Parts: sequence; structure tokens; C-alpha cells
Amino acid sequence: MPNRIVPIVLALILATMLIGAQFGFTWAGGDGYVPPVQVTVVAANDTDVRVEHAGSMRFLGTPDHPKRGEIIHIGDGYVDLDFGGTGTIVSLDANTDLEIVSLKRERIEVRLLRGRMAVAPHPDMKKFTVHAGPAEFTVFGTGWLSVFHDLTKGTVSVAPIGTSVTALLEGTDSFVATSPFNYVYWWTPPGTEDISFNPATGATAPFYRRFLEAAGLD
Repeated sequence: MPNRIVPIVLALILATMLIGAQFGFTWAGGDGYVPPVQVTVVAANDTDVRVEHAGSMRFLGTPDHPKRGEIIHIGDGYVDLDFGGTGTIVSLDANTDLEIVSLKRERIEVRLLRGRMAVAPHPDMKKFTVHAGPAEFTVFGTGWLSVFHDLTKGTVSVAPIGTSVTALLEGTDSFVATSPFNYVYWWTPPGTEDISFNPATGATAPFYRRFLEAAGLD
């Protein structure tokens, strides 16, 4: 019996240490528990914006607080989000679906399932990562980033403005970009191409104008 107890106790201790490290508790070698970033809706067309959580849907309005694991669905409306505690502003355009993946202060992560978003990270923020298709794009606390995921063409359009973006792409090497590009994951093999980007022109100009005003960059 004693020979059986020792492995069980060791396994319990290891599991406890792993859980403690995950939450950053000092007794597990962490820097102390840091609560997740709270997301606040600061502007929305709440008649056409919904949140999906565990199979249920609800309307999203101000000042709602979307949580990790929830998916924001936008029809003809729009949403501006403030990732509280970091001063990071995210705007979502019409016909956009966004999943909140992680709200850890050291690395916020979202998944752009379809549509258009723009993010202006706070200068003190460590990382903001956007997953789109089989790729991820990480921006740090300067400038702003536009990402458009076109499911019909298997393409992700990425435009860093006044910043750089680290791109980790399936089928290509990772790289750091400072100019706009397309990642076409439907190509065989997947690849990238340079594109032009002007947020002040075209049908998307009103979206970028509202985003820049919300982010204080106008």
C-alpha cells in the first residue's frame, strides 16, 4: 500500500504546481495572479450584433463585456471594443465574426473567423495576436493593424500602419512585415503577395474613419 501512495501524492503535488503556475501564483514560481483583461463594448449597433456562448445567443450592446470563448457575430452593424487595462481599441466591421481566444495581459488573442477588423494596441501592451485562417499575426504596442479575412477567396489581407507585424503562416516561413500584403492559403502551396492599402478611400473608408476616431488616431 505505501508503494502505491507515494506516486499518487507526487502526482497530486505536480498537478497542483502546474495549476498554480498556470494562474501565476507566487508559491508555484509565478509573479502573482493577474486577472484577465476585461473587454468593454464602447460603441455598437446593438440591433444587429450578437454574441454566441456555448450554443446560446444574446444581443450585444453598450457597455456589455464579451468573455473569453465567446464569438461576436455582426450583420450590418459594427462594434468598437476597449480591451480594458491595456488601452487597446479594436473595431469590427459589418459581416464580421470574431472569437475571443485569450485575455491574458501578456498576450491578448482573438480569432477573425471572417470579415474586417482594426486594432490599435496600447504602447505598453506586450502582444496582440490575430488568428485568421491557418495563420497568426502579432502586433506590438505601436501604430495600428488592419486584418481582413475573405473566406470566399481563402485570403487574409494584412496592413500594418506605423508598426510591424510578425506573421506566422502555414506553408511559408514566418517573417516580420511593415507593408501591406495578402496571405492566400488556398494557393498550392500557400503564399503571399504585396498589395496597396489606403484607409481613406473606397467603400471601407467610413469604417476606418470611425476606428481612428475611437482609437484617438484621427
